Amino acid sequence: MVYATIQKTDLLSGHGDHNDLVNTVKHQDSEKLKSVFLVHGEIKSMNMLGDALTALGYKVNLPEKGETFEL
Repeated sequence: MVYATIQKTDLLSGHGDHNDLVNTVKHQDSEKLKSVFLVHGEIKSMNMLGDALTALGYKVNLPEKGETFEL
């Protein structure tokens, strides 16, 4: 038997934050990375991330539902 007090915290996440995602893209071979597709998350956050990546010179796409792309 274990006697413990259980507390819940919402402070940790397995998801990367804005800076983590920007740094991940920055460490890719820019000659091979032709486009970045942002397809998951809140639209405001995706727009902010897209703006940051565009400012670094990356082509960013935020596809609409049903939109298709030829890769």
